[in-house]
Amino acid sequence: MKTALITGGSRGIGAACVRAFRQAGWQTAFFYRQSREAAEALARETGAIALQCDVTDSASVRRAVQETKAFLPHVDALVNNAGIASQELLTDVTDEQWRRAYAEINQFERSLTDWGAIVIKFWLQIDSDEQLARFTDRQNTPEKQWKITDEDWRNREKWPQYEQAVNDMLQYTSTNFAPWHIIESQDKKYGRIQALKIIVEAIENRLK
Repeated sequence: MKTALITGGSRGIGAACVRAFRQAGWQTAFFYRQSREAAEALARETGAIALQCDVTDSASVRRAVQETKAFLPHVDALVNNAGIASQELLTDVTDEQWRRAYAEINQFERSLTDWGAIVIKFWLQIDSDEQLARFTDRQNTPEKQWKITDEDWRNREKWPQYEQAVNDMLQYTSTNFAPWHIIESQDKKYGRIQALKIIVEAIENRLK
């Protein structure tokens, strides 16, 4: 059976990817950070495996990877839907250390593609006004309030720093074997459909 791992998969485009892979008959695992209720609901709905993982914490990532190996002996497709850029903003390290980390990411993804995995990476682009509108909607809608935290509002204050971190991430970790796909996502449904099209195309190309 084909297997897929989605990082950051409990909601949004990550959840759409989980559903798509499961509907195609793939054994699927996904990482989630905080939204346990949404993750458990998605796991029940799809039969996918939900694993808690804080992508800003290396120990949490290592633990989640080890747990993944217990369920998925190998990974045919990796959908990277988590926060390299967020980690850069939250970690006090030097530029040299970050450059080394980017090189290690590229080496890891190269090893996956050499092994035969499909590596798919998305950056869902929205502007500051759209982010504010989504945050405000979550804050003011009781059934959505679990999606918003004080950390989200604090991080919003660092928008210029995040833009630079994202630019660095895209520049240093987009390769011909594992390129980033930048998707205009002011409209959520449009962004999800475009991401799913890219996933389908990547799988179809591999099967040719």
